[in-house]
Amino acid sequence: MATKLLTTFAWVTIRQMQVQCSCCGHKFNITRPLLGLESFQRIFPEIRRKLGLLGALTSFRVAEKFMSTFGAAIDKMTIWQSVQKTGGGDRFCASPGHGFDA
Repeated sequence: MATKLLTTFAWVTIRQMQVQCSCCGHKFNITRPLLGLESFQRIFPEIRRKLGLLGALTSFRVAEKFMSTFGAAIDKMTIWQSVQKTGGGDRFCASPGHGFDA
């Protein structure tokens, strides 16, 4: 079983490593816990936050072009979703010493 994840540079496909408990025989995937990702999460939280801040400071089209400059093929919809999730729960600070809870 393969999973597609967004890293700092590009989307990568990794295989899910499955291990089996020797005591009870229960099988579970170990890749996501090792990477610190929750189920169905495809973008690391820090990368999502950075995409959200980039999308908030520029247009989505400019953010997409900016990311493609560094080799990451990230579409406008992913940036838009990152802006929505970043603004929905993170603390945003426009300048040092000033901020508000979103």
